Amino acid sequence: MTRGGILQERPWVPVGAVTVLRGLGQVMFQADARAGVLFLAALIWAAPVLALAALTGATMATVTARRAGAASAELRAGIHGFNGALAGIALVLFPDAGTAMRVVLVVAGGAAAGLLGQALAPRLRRAGLPMLTSPFNLLVLPVLAPLQPGAGLPDATLHDAGEPALSILHSTVNGLAQVFFVQGIGPGALVAMGLLIAAPRVLPLAVAASAGGAVLALALGADTGAVAAGLFGYNSVLVALALGGAVPMVPGRWRLALVSALVAVPVHMALAGALGRSGLPGLTVAFVLVAWGGVLVSRRSGAAHG
Repeated sequence: MTRGGILQERPWVPVGAVTVLRGLGQVMFQADARAGVLFLAALIWAAPVLALAALTGATMATVTARRAGAASAELRAGIHGFNGALAGIALVLFPDAGTAMRVVLVVAGGAAAGLLGQALAPRLRRAGLPMLTSPFNLLVLPVLAPLQPGAGLPDATLHDAGEPALSILHSTVNGLAQVFFVQGIGPGALVAMGLLIAAPRVLPLAVAASAGGAVLALALGADTGAVAAGLFGYNSVLVALALGGAVPMVPGRWRLALVSALVAVPVHMALAGALGRSGLPGLTVAFVLVAWGGVLVSRRSGAAHG
């Protein structure tokens, strides 16, 4: 989730509110503190404790990355905060643990996300792949394994995940909210507003990906309550933003983004089912794998036409 070259390099960067909010914005590829504020508002609407966890995780990740020598432009753009923010949310939401343990997990998990991102980024860069949320997945799944034995669900939500789908619109809005592991019309609308302010040209892409993910999941026989909760839309949203959010927009890039967003649905169904048998959530594993695949396809297609 990179917006490289935004600010001039400086030897030291304070981790202030704007930096942390950009980290929240970068969860959806937006180096924009205004988007971060609205994404934070979505978390507060759903559950204030998740907002606090996201802020703590993003702060710890950014501070740790700075001390590990991260470039100042990257720090200011927030790209060392988003994995920590997601780790903070997940390590409050999913573990079968007490309050004190969850606090420790959020603080330590945020710091670890910053270190892991610093370690992985250059290796992935040499392979021509973006980091995305790979540090988040690689960190959180092993942590949850001993803390959530036999939970038996591929994903978890805060409210009424088993409600039947009232409409594709409802599923679509929830798909946007589930990028932050929450659901509801209010949180989903706030996430959409954040995208509208930061990157209005990609909002239709995110909405189309969420709706398409919901429709395809229903066609593939997914549980209607899970579809209504947005559990089969959020990976599609992230894939679409990752592959189609570049500026200037290229029509072919949008097609690749939307096709890949649909591919993410069966991939997530398979992965979430497999992980769910061990009591683990699917997180954003499908997003990372499908987006990496899309990057490779795009590169080969470009080389073939070059």
